[in-house]
Amino acid sequence: MMPITQTVSDKLKVLFFEVKKMIEKREIIWRNEESGALVVILKGRNAGTEYYVGRGTRALLNLIKEGMSSPEEILNDLIANGLQWADAEKLLINHLQPFILSFSEFARKDDVITGYWHPPDTKMPHVIGWELSWRCNLRCVYCFSSSGEIKNPSYKELPTEDIYKIIDKIHGKILFVWLGGGEPTLRRDLIDIIRYLNKKDFFIQLSTNGVPLYGKNELIKEISELVHEVHIPLDGSTPEVHNSLRGEYIKTLKVLQQFVKLKGNASVTTGTVITKRNINNWNSNN
Repeated sequence: MMPITQTVSDKLKVLFFEVKKMIEKREIIWRNEESGALVVILKGRNAGTEYYVGRGTRALLNLIKEGMSSPEEILNDLIANGLQWADAEKLLINHLQPFILSFSEFARKDDVITGYWHPPDTKMPHVIGWELSWRCNLRCVYCFSSSGEIKNPSYKELPTEDIYKIIDKIHGKILFVWLGGGEPTLRRDLIDIIRYLNKKDFFIQLSTNGVPLYGKNELIKEISELVHEVHIPLDGSTPEVHNSLRGEYIKTLKVLQQFVKLKGNASVTTGTVITKRNINNWNSNN
């Protein structure tokens, strides 16, 4: 069948080339499932968003990744399989729109047929929490891993090369990697580990108390560019409350502010462990 050439709408062109650019720049990754794919956005306003998409969207993403260079190519293929041009365009737009729109925009669209869903069965988990060390510079009263100063002379952490081997094994299967501890920034090879994860296309989340980074602006900048999300907890709005639970309020706040100020690749989040000591601390006056 000879290709049918019509004018592609501006809307489809914008969507197609935006998603194509995201794929080429490794800003979007996915894991193929039997019923579709699990997709994760690495950068931009939707960074960290995960989508469960159907077989059609999965096929479209794979076609673009494999080198399909224009919407005309895909439209002609759909037409060759019996679709009308207008229907084929609408189908492509519906497959591409969710990766560009924010959740609020997507919720207002009544012309998008590609919905959010969770398949009943997936091959394996897509998120891992990786405690890189039991060492920690703080002594939080509620530490779930009982981390702190390690006095046992036989204590050993997983060597860097072994960590690389694990990363190689989970590549293409796990999409989110949460790095924590203990305090992960106490590892001298942390940047090497993050760089290796980055090369392998993971969404990287780093959870740190921030204190070991105090005054290390270059290291903060490097982390901000390499990871996708940095989480630094703050357990009180005053030094007295925070320090009674975790410690080093001023240094924590300064590092948190430094990450926000940089406006790097990483989104910056904070959180609070609610206890009887701080439950009444957070109010409009603090």
